[in-house]
Amino acid sequence: MADALDLAMRAVAYPVCWSILINGVDDLFIDLNYIFRGLGSEGRRKVTVEDLKAVPQKRLAMMVPAWQEAAVIQQMLELNLKQLNYTEYDIFVGTYQNDRETQDKVDLVARRSKQVQKVIVPRDGPTSKADCLNWVYQHIQLVEERRGQRYDILLMHDAEDIIHPLALQLYNYLIPTYDFVQTPVFPLELPWNAWVGATYKDEFTEHHLKDMLVREQVGGLVPSAGVGSGFDRDTFQEIALAHNQEAFNVASLTEDYELGLKFRLANKNVYFACRAIERSRVVEKGIFRKRKVRVIQDEYIATREFFPDKLGFAIKQRSRWILGIGLQTWEQIGWKGTLPVLYTLMRDRKAILTNFMAVFGYMVAFYCLGRMAFGMATDRPWTFDNIFPPGSVLWWIVMANTLVLAWRAVWKYITVDKIYGPVHGVLSLPRFFVSNIINFAATAKAVRQYVGHRITGEPLKWLKTDHVFPDLSVLKTYQRRLGELLQDRGDITEDELAEALELQDRTGLRLGEIMTLTGVISTRGIADALAEQHALPPVDPDSFAIPLNLLRQVPEADAEIMGVLPLDMEDDETVRVAVAAPPADDTRSRLETMLRLRVVFSLTSATALEQGRQRAYRRLVLEEASGERDRLGMRLVSSGQLQPEQVREALEEQVDTGERIGEVFVRRGWIRPEIVSEALADRTDLPFRSVHPDEVDPGALLAIGYGLCALYSLIPLKSDVLGGGAGVASAAPLH
Repeated sequence: MADALDLAMRAVAYPVCWSILINGVDDLFIDLNYIFRGLGSEGRRKVTVEDLKAVPQKRLAMMVPAWQEAAVIQQMLELNLKQLNYTEYDIFVGTYQNDRETQDKVDLVARRSKQVQKVIVPRDGPTSKADCLNWVYQHIQLVEERRGQRYDILLMHDAEDIIHPLALQLYNYLIPTYDFVQTPVFPLELPWNAWVGATYKDEFTEHHLKDMLVREQVGGLVPSAGVGSGFDRDTFQEIALAHNQEAFNVASLTEDYELGLKFRLANKNVYFACRAIERSRVVEKGIFRKRKVRVIQDEYIATREFFPDKLGFAIKQRSRWILGIGLQTWEQIGWKGTLPVLYTLMRDRKAILTNFMAVFGYMVAFYCLGRMAFGMATDRPWTFDNIFPPGSVLWWIVMANTLVLAWRAVWKYITVDKIYGPVHGVLSLPRFFVSNIINFAATAKAVRQYVGHRITGEPLKWLKTDHVFPDLSVLKTYQRRLGELLQDRGDITEDELAEALELQDRTGLRLGEIMTLTGVISTRGIADALAEQHALPPVDPDSFAIPLNLLRQVPEADAEIMGVLPLDMEDDETVRVAVAAPPADDTRSRLETMLRLRVVFSLTSATALEQGRQRAYRRLVLEEASGERDRLGMRLVSSGQLQPEQVREALEEQVDTGERIGEVFVRRGWIRPEIVSEALADRTDLPFRSVHPDEVDPGALLAIGYGLCALYSLIPLKSDVLGGGAGVASAAPLH
């Protein structure tokens, strides 16, 4: 009986080992092309922010299909509207007439941004992603006709995508030199033990860092990934007209893959844009003794999104890919195109066989291990020679396959390490087993569905994947650093950023402080960039416009501890509050308890916040005591000492310098110091006088403390100066 099992297993081993060898040789062909064509060289992938910004912006329309995407669509739109470093674009979101919840979420964003337009498919959903995209394209044509202006680029994205801030500039840079541009797609970070979800990291990194580059270079099929796919507008219309104005095949489960094939079969110029910009990063190195080191790393301009981490969802999604790519496209289009296109079609369709053979290979391996263990337990030794006789053809194939698998493991580590680091690079090796099991189950499901379709004639159904948008903790991982944001905006150059980062390493100061101290960028520029970075609206606090009742409800000491300044009422139920940095977790709840209203935050510079707080709370003393007073600038204008234009100019400069407004007037030479002092004294009903150093009381100065006097600009005077009694001279009203 045991010998018969060995013979049966040897019979299974032959097709398994041959398929692994042929598949390995096929992969080796891709690897050698990648190496000898130099596709991994820095020159091929590097692009600079300056290169991207040098190309005038073309008009771009983004197409986003959304069926039952209420859970993610608003967050996706709001995040990308804030992050994208591009202005000439509109987002067209395709919704269904029976999906009111998704429509409402799109409407919320569309009311705040004219760049978002809702498209309603005039039929109940779900139909298919392709059908939704076709209706979106039709709507874009209507908008073009109404405005009398065409878009230059069309772009596809999904409702859960995180788009790289420079992605639209990259499409603008490459199109129309290329008719179709596909950028990489990389899964978002997941915990190391998320075995199912992490398999997408392993597969997408190898495909998009290596395989797709070779496909493009040899003239093979570069499929659209359904996200991050940019098309030249005129070429897209040509493809659509060739297919009865339906660029997307509504009967296809993988309409994106098929669209890429249409472009290649139509002899269009396609390009896989695996391009990266250089970023300076501080990383920890060392195993036993950790140290922080600044290194230059590649940041790929790619789309990030979540992929399923549950086994059932992963099998469902991959079965749709296999069914659409491996079986349905084969049935509908067959084998067409040049030899390189046929070769890449074969690579895609062979998965139907290799996904089965991989699991059969595990079955042979587990059988051999089980027989060895059983032999040891029964004192009847058993070796692999019973299945793979030494010197036989099968034995030599196994030896070759061992090298093939080792080679594959090395490449898997290299590609995963580039994006996710060495830990995930190592973990990709055991995850290979998990991936094979998922692909086997997905292939079995796809084949079962396809056979049922062929027997019954029932059309294949679109299986929608439930999407999840990342929470704040995950988004922070991909948040642009301040220096990168300033560079992307064109506020600083790459050399200026490098010099500032070097100074930061030596001084330990914040990057924004270095930029303002060295004069590279103004305080207001830093504040605006921080506001964009943290998705908070920028604001210049006007201390004299703040309602006094808000200042009473948030005492000055509490405002200083929390780092806030209440500004005004945004509406009857909402108070706007200024901060100089993202507020602490409990700040909002504390403020809402004090104010008994909802709180929203706006961002300003630390200097503007501190000055605004001092001036605002000083008003509580001055205005409650004697009513509202004219501001210094207004008083000097009304007395003919200054022009209104000078006051406006000084106020703008004050935001950057942090000086008092009177100091700006004097420094600019517009007015004499004593006139400012007299105007201040008159404004506060306090007497004005100049102070000589001999009039200062050293004992009182020591008692009060030099630091406190410097902080509040105080000078204690001798009693005989004022004719008896203690006195204090101040450069500003005290409160």
